[in-house]
Amino acid sequence: MFEDLFSRDGLSLERLHALIALAEAGSLTRAAKGETGLQSRLSHRLSELAAFFGVPLTERVGRTIRLTEPGERLVKLTREHFHSLMQFKHDALGTAMAFRLGSADSLLQWLVVPSVARLRRPGALLRFTLQDLRTDEIVARLQEQRLEFGLVAGDAQLRGLKFKPICRVSHFIVVPYRIGGRGTMSLKQALLECPHAAMSAASPVRQSIDRIAEAMGQRFEPHLECVSEAQCAAAVLTGQFAAVLPRWAWDSSAPLDHIVNEHPKLEDLDQKLALAWHPRLTQTRGAAAEQVRKQLCDALAECAAPTSALD
Repeated sequence: MFEDLFSRDGLSLERLHALIALAEAGSLTRAAKGETGLQSRLSHRLSELAAFFGVPLTERVGRTIRLTEPGERLVKLTREHFHSLMQFKHDALGTAMAFRLGSADSLLQWLVVPSVARLRRPGALLRFTLQDLRTDEIVARLQEQRLEFGLVAGDAQLRGLKFKPICRVSHFIVVPYRIGGRGTMSLKQALLECPHAAMSAASPVRQSIDRIAEAMGQRFEPHLECVSEAQCAAAVLTGQFAAVLPRWAWDSSAPLDHIVNEHPKLEDLDQKLALAWHPRLTQTRGAAAEQVRKQLCDALAECAAPTSALD
């Protein structure tokens, strides 16, 4: 049935792995980690692989080498083949199943780590590797099957992927008494008349905050720019900054006198979260992967419930 594949030399796991290494590193130099000898061997294996299939798998662009369209197709097929072989090995040896999950660092800390902990059972053979990634990186790696799961904003462009909504994250403004007084505050006072800690202007939530401020005829100009919601919450605990925070990021029992503003306008900041995966997850990782996916969805929803709303 497969005689044609073995009628000539040139096809091997090592040569296919060289193609994967180039795809994931982006260049032969990075794939070889600066080792000249290894770079030469990788280049030779790619040439042999191309000769076997009779089609160019790479092309030179400037000083680097990139995959051609047939090369990209072969990478996709090879990844699925390697995933299936690895799964067979785990099943045969009874070793732990390993999964990779990507999300923003704040979501990994707040939601993913507690959810993965819920999946732990005595004697359970299950391992996770967490990766701090931007949404576009998560989508690309899921499409290329370099991740098994991704926790992303529900409005992300999940082309060709399957996903399940997990929760809706709402926000409020926390203002310490020290800078805002003890009475109720209007949205304008809480958002624009107090020194704020906030995410960078590139953050989707920050962009929504900017639009709310613009609708009130002013600019939102934070006094402290942070890289995570956890940092914003830490800034509020100093008593010197207010912040727009997702509910999960704030402990209402924190030892700080403060007020909370929950103006309806802040609903514009709501974020829907979804767990995404490749449609061929079960085919490449087996039925056990589908069971893990279901359990992970349930655990994420349970962990999110106290501070979020299900759609």
